[in-house]
Amino acid sequence: MSRSLECKRLCPGNLPRGDDGALATWRDGDDWCILRPSTCRDTSEATYTGPDKDGSTNTVRLVHQLGSSSAVWAVGHEAFFKAKSWSPGLKSEARTIAFVTEHRPQIPVPDVLHEYIDGDRSFSILRRVPGRTLRDSWADLSSSSRDHILATVVDFCVSMAAQTAPCMQSATGGPIDEPYLSPDSPRPFGPLTVQQCAAYFSATSTEAAPDVGAALHFYHADLGPSNIMVSAGAVTGILDWEGTGFFPRFWISTKPSVSPGLNFIRYGF
Repeated sequence: MSRSLECKRLCPGNLPRGDDGALATWRDGDDWCILRPSTCRDTSEATYTGPDKDGSTNTVRLVHQLGSSSAVWAVGHEAFFKAKSWSPGLKSEARTIAFVTEHRPQIPVPDVLHEYIDGDRSFSILRRVPGRTLRDSWADLSSSSRDHILATVVDFCVSMAAQTAPCMQSATGGPIDEPYLSPDSPRPFGPLTVQQCAAYFSATSTEAAPDVGAALHFYHADLGPSNIMVSAGAVTGILDWEGTGFFPRFWISTKPSVSPGLNFIRYGF
């Protein structure tokens, strides 16, 4: 999984013990997966994939990649392994998920099995959220289910926006990484006070900068159809919290109009 850790899949007869140095364990069907410090000098052997239930050897499967900055792999059937570029000062997705769990416990989030930093990459292992993405489920949903799901997401957004901070910052008070607000290097940037935000947008915008307001609002900056999990007509989880932070109110309504991932029309909504 990186230079320092390995993940192994164990049959039911080889259940993990409490003294084997495991950093995380989780069930995967009838088997167990165990994460622990690597004992392999050859990093090509650091991850044991084992056979899938259907006979395939692809127990670890790449499911998403964004250039060299981030990637996601499915690990077995019950977990995902996420790798993302990292620099000092950036807060991990796991820290943001913990913040949401503490301050907005009604919002369902992935269970974090383990997180760590290795060099210039952050890594996390998250338990799979049940259901399918709203993007993939939309065509099969009834009108009443669609209305219920959208009303639920609206409630989440309103509740999050009610949480405010005096600075534009990450959920835990660090810099934010929002490329649409930082067209030039360096990134990430901030935290910025309300006054600093006003000066920043005035300096970077070719038009009159929008009013920042008196406070910054908590916002999931990548809340699109592919990051909303649903099952049986209800929301089961919200994914991808890396870009979440406190932003000006105008950005909450502007971001969907500029980000392809938030373009609902392209998905048939």
